[in-house]
Parts: sequence; structure tokens; C-alpha cells
Amino acid sequence: MRNGKQEHMASAAEELMSRPGFEADCGGGTNDGVIEDVRKDTTLLIDDDPNNIRLCLRDGTRAIWFNPKEPLGLLDCIMRLK
Repeated sequence: MRNGKQEHMASAAEELMSRPGFEADCGGGTNDGVIEDVRKDTTLLIDDDPNNIRLCLRDGTRAIWFNPKEPLGLLDCIMRLK
């Protein structure tokens, strides 16, 4: 896939933004995380294809490579994000 996942991610963002009153539960059960804007800097791609990761990073979106041989390492990668 030459264009990576950007088109799919944009479509998903448009779908989320089109839902009136869409709320995200931030884990505390308070529904305090109302999604008002989905942007590159608020999005994270997790993918097992290094090419998709490279294209996503080049486009300015955060991305983490999921290594299917070491699935437990994914949490460490997420925790290191800033």
C-alpha cells in the first residue's frame, strides 16, 4: 500500500467528528473526554507494517510499530510517548 493508512485514518476521524455528542470515556467513568477535534497530533497509529509507520511519521502523525513476535512490548512503546 503506497499511501499507508492515512486515508483510512482520515475516514475514521470524519466518522467520529460527524457523530453529535460523541463522548469518550477516559477510563474514570465520568465521560469527561468529549472529542471536539481529531487531528494528527491527537492520533496514534499502531501497525505491524513498518512502511505504514514510516509514511505516517513522515506525514506528521504519531505511530508505533506493533511487533507481532513481541506483543507485550507494545505497552512499553505507548508509555514512552510524549
